[in-house]
Amino acid sequence: MPNGKGFNLYRRLGTIDRVAKKLKVSKQSISKSLRNTLWHRILDIEERLPSVFGELQSDAQWLRSGRLGG
Repeated sequence: MPNGKGFNLYRRLGTIDRVAKKLKVSKQSISKSLRNTLWHRILDIEERLPSVFGELQSDAQWLRSGRLGG
């Protein structure tokens, strides 16, 4: 099973049980596939993106305002 397929289904369905049933494979197979994709790291990064982009947007507005330090 391609790792990306299991990961994307997990994101959509929310549990290993549901993914396993959908793909008609064992829960262990899905679990192993998810471990190989480092899915927990990917989800953590995705959760942090809004705050990172919010900070970048604030920095960009500050730079555009011409208020440079010095």
